[in-house]
Amino acid sequence: MFYPKAGTIKDIRDDNKKSKKIISGKDYFVFEIQHESPTKKGFQPYPSDDCKQTTGSMYLPSLGCTKLIQKNNWKIPSNYPVKI
Repeated sequence: MFYPKAGTIKDIRDDNKKSKKIISGKDYFVFEIQHESPTKKGFQPYPSDDCKQTTGSMYLPSLGCTKLIQKNNWKIPSNYPVKI
């Protein structure tokens, strides 16, 4: 995960005041390290289309938000489901 607004992963994963304010797809993004694909290697967005605004990390609701941004040439699309 890339979480620029959280100090540590604990700020996202734990059930505390800070984690309840951190929004997936805005305050943190999910990536994976791909080493088996012949065409996509290294740090890649998680291959999912699931992107919805919610807080915390229960079930990682922002899995697809990073992929959505990547598909739009790394720009947040106008129909992005998370308020920025």
